[in-house]
Amino acid sequence: MKYSLFRIASYASKNFIRNIGLSIMTITILVLALLSINTIIVLNTITEASLEAFEQEVDVSIDFQPDADQEKVTEIQNMVDSMTEVKTTTFYSPDEVREQFKTRHADNDNIISALNALDKNPFGASLSIEAHSAKDYEKILSLVDTDQYDAVIYKKSRDEHTFVITKIKNITDNISQAATFFAVIFGLFSIFIIFNTIRVALYSKREEIGIMRLVGASKWFIRAPFYTECLMYVIVALIISMSVTYFAVEIIDPHIMRAFVTTNFSILVDIKQKMGGILIFEFLAVFAMTLIAAYVAMRKYLKV
Repeated sequence: MKYSLFRIASYASKNFIRNIGLSIMTITILVLALLSINTIIVLNTITEASLEAFEQEVDVSIDFQPDADQEKVTEIQNMVDSMTEVKTTTFYSPDEVREQFKTRHADNDNIISALNALDKNPFGASLSIEAHSAKDYEKILSLVDTDQYDAVIYKKSRDEHTFVITKIKNITDNISQAATFFAVIFGLFSIFIIFNTIRVALYSKREEIGIMRLVGASKWFIRAPFYTECLMYVIVALIISMSVTYFAVEIIDPHIMRAFVTTNFSILVDIKQKMGGILIFEFLAVFAMTLIAAYVAMRKYLKV
């Protein structure tokens, strides 16, 4: 058994070297397909971290009229608090809102002087809302978007972070779609090239295969070297693609960490944690693809 496995590996290695040009081309296409997949994984990881960081900074508030009915204000606050989409709420009294305004404009003497000259506080109370997800804010604000609260609510506002989140999602979706497209294209090219590589190998070894048939070699023994050759393609392509991906991630990681100071996110650490799962998934997916191509080629050109 050991001798047979050794001979199978030997035949596969000879095929690999004999058709080195096709072998290099096959591995190159597989590497490009794997790099496309790795790009999607890295991009999605960075996007998830970006969205999480931005969602923590989202500020959505309901500002009330200065003369708003306190019962209505309390009713709205209780209604918002009861929503499952709401994580926390913070209520600011008119005086607190006034102090916040003064703090934000502390460097503008004209505004502060004008505010101090007023006999009455021009600000109403405010309710700051933090949702579990940025997509929940539309539902939360729509809850109070009724005629019965028009006389109580001055405005409902969201800051620029929600716009940034939407833009990030749109850009990421577009890039992911492009990367997926290229991954599929490279995958199809890989199948085509592997199919032709096996066909060339079968043609170049037709006499040797004929002798193997005459001496009673089994179908498995004749087919096994070609499957082993596919395994070699996948292993080499995986090593190259993961090395390139790791090197690229190592380069961009310091820049990513500077952008995520508040969350201490590291793309390198995250990819290291996912490395085992990525390797298993990509190996099984790509090896299955190459086996199918090899099987179809042998079924068509090898009558065993």
